[in-house]
Amino acid sequence: MQASSQSHTASGWRPRFGIAHLALSIALCALVLAFGRAVARSWLAPFHPEQLAVDEEGTTVACGFANGTVKLWRRPVGRTFSFHAPSTEDHVEYGGTVAALRFGDQGRHLVSVSSGGAVKAWDVESEDRISTFQLGHFLAFERPQAAAISPSGRLVASLSESPQSRWYLHDVLAGTQVAASQQQDDEPTAIAFSPDSAVLAVGYQAERIELLDGEQGTPIRTLPTDAAPAVLAISPDSRMVAFADRSDSNPKVRIVDADTAGHVADLKHASLNSIVALAFSSDGSTLAACDDAGRVMISNVARQTSERLPLGAGRLMHVFPVVRSPRPAAVTFGAQPDKLLTGHFGRIVRWSVASMQREEVIWSRLRMQAFLFAAAFILWCSTWALLIRRHEQPRTLPAPSELEAPRQDATEPQAVEAAPVGADLRPPSAVRGCWIMMAGGGIVAILASMAWIFEIGGWCIFLPGPYYGILVGMAATIRGVSQSRRGLHAVCWMQTSNLVNCDIVNFVLGIISRSLLQTPAAQQYLAGRPSAEPRPPQE
Repeated sequence: MQASSQSHTASGWRPRFGIAHLALSIALCALVLAFGRAVARSWLAPFHPEQLAVDEEGTTVACGFANGTVKLWRRPVGRTFSFHAPSTEDHVEYGGTVAALRFGDQGRHLVSVSSGGAVKAWDVESEDRISTFQLGHFLAFERPQAAAISPSGRLVASLSESPQSRWYLHDVLAGTQVAASQQQDDEPTAIAFSPDSAVLAVGYQAERIELLDGEQGTPIRTLPTDAAPAVLAISPDSRMVAFADRSDSNPKVRIVDADTAGHVADLKHASLNSIVALAFSSDGSTLAACDDAGRVMISNVARQTSERLPLGAGRLMHVFPVVRSPRPAAVTFGAQPDKLLTGHFGRIVRWSVASMQREEVIWSRLRMQAFLFAAAFILWCSTWALLIRRHEQPRTLPAPSELEAPRQDATEPQAVEAAPVGADLRPPSAVRGCWIMMAGGGIVAILASMAWIFEIGGWCIFLPGPYYGILVGMAATIRGVSQSRRGLHAVCWMQTSNLVNCDIVNFVLGIISRSLLQTPAAQQYLAGRPSAEPRPPQE
């Protein structure tokens, strides 16, 4: 028992568990419970914009999120309200998203279509639901592959995922079917309404676009294309039809004349992947394209030039390996042709097309509680580390009679010549550098993990990566601030393995720290042997 106590004394660490340790342990339990409650509450919180809509006056913005929530912002009063697009009576709607969203009746109504086929119409002023129905019929619900809502808000066009692969046209208020495609030998791939609701465009796998009457669904003309359209958009004057193919690399947006099918423009977007959304400005001079990675390109139709929108930090969220939505971003133009709204991961932003600058952040998922919890965990780790340093013995070599007999181990280097009593055990610069990098890397890991958790929301309940990042950050912060010799190699490995969370900072710091700990001076210090000249004895 005496030898064990001497061993702890020689290593500079005494195991004590006092009132301070108990208080910090209770504080950690309370912090973890509060953190878990906040994460659980974010399960149903909106976190991923998929659909955007703006009324004719540009005063009300609506957004459909990946969890099925639709949220509205009314300017300038700032009044908001939200509802859930999926139908609670439909079992197939569990976890449904928003497939289409649009204002109608001059901005008085808002119509939404969910991924499970639930169609809902809401009164914007009274916030009451005025209509709801399900695409298809009882026990034969139609899950739309794609959906489009007429600008008037009266009609909904959808492409079914059934084996028949047909398009349907429904009346929103009556909930009845108006028209349906008669051809079943060709698979429709895209659908869109013209801004005046007079024309409905349907793209087919057989490389053609069929223009239909927007009210009755009767054919008008067919436009041949050189690729199967994946996304469609019609200009405000209904004279141009823009479409993008399903290419995953170097996609091309083609614009054809709606009357003659003649070529108008080819817009090459080499920096984009597969395009998932197209939108014309209100004057038809600008076309916005969004790919499956959330990047947005702004193109001048007349000049056939394109420029990438600088989304900034929001794009970094796509590095994290999460289950992506079919629409990772949304774009739409406001009432003014110079105003563009984008919804990408965790943020809705209003842009000026002329200056390509951000004017306003309408909504952001990054909340203050992420920084508050990060600060709380960092403060707790620092306090616990200072408590460890307080109980450490002075870094001086004890008398030979107090030292435990060294063990012979083939893996350990041979013992060096004994130093006199009072020899200084100050850490070398390599170990001090490791402590600094561990403290800094631990803070980065905690901040990054908190940002991931509160950006992604409820998905993190099923993802252990961010929680592991918090553990890595806590361990690294405690070891760095306490300047302890124990467990430095293990912390280095933990920092390196945090690459699973795309933490490049800790990955690099872990490798550097591992290399510094292999130096002879660091090994001597970690083994408890002096690496400096003995200090003169004090009088």
